[in-house]
Amino acid sequence: MVAVDGSQLATDRHYALSCYLINVGSALLRYGDRADCTLLSKPRLYYDEVDSYVVDPTDPDRRAPVEGRCFTLAATWRSAAPWPALPRRYR
Repeated sequence: MVAVDGSQLATDRHYALSCYLINVGSALLRYGDRADCTLLSKPRLYYDEVDSYVVDPTDPDRRAPVEGRCFTLAATWRSAAPWPALPRRYR
């Protein structure tokens, strides 16, 4: 069985630094004679200038700050980044 979940801390104007955090975790469980469990967590702190905006791929001059709806979009897109293939023992 595979389960994935994510969480995030959005930007806040009261922070000393404009930043946000996205964490994606997963649990890989195998039942039966070869029972096994692997828990993974992949947190990432975004703080660079390039991470502070969502950029229109058709017009790089069009960009919006990562806040509000754009934060939701960025969090969804960045947490869906490719994960490594399942460990061999789960295939």
